[in-house]
Amino acid sequence: MQEHFNENYLESEKYPFGIFKGKISEALDVSKSGTYKVTAVGTMTIHGVTQAISIPGTIKSTGDRLNFDFKFPILLEDYKVAIPTIVFHKIAEVVDVSGSMTLVKK
Repeated sequence: MQEHFNENYLESEKYPFGIFKGKISEALDVSKSGTYKVTAVGTMTIHGVTQAISIPGTIKSTGDRLNFDFKFPILLEDYKVAIPTIVFHKIAEVVDVSGSMTLVKK
């Protein structure tokens, strides 16, 4: 179903990437091991449409490695993703986006 959604509604051949550009708003000393609740503030581009967004997440620092985990909802309408009326009741208007990144100190 995810593949069908990506191909038919997100038009992934025409718009193959979602792009976030922003910064973490909190001042952190990630050289100290610990887990930090953070908010990344910036812009998200999906389906060729750019919107301002705040993304909550967690950074876990181990000293030489940072793990950033996030999960946030997007409203398809905000990114002009059209869902045909005939299948509208089968497709959520709000889609959860989640991910994880790891940065390693060299």
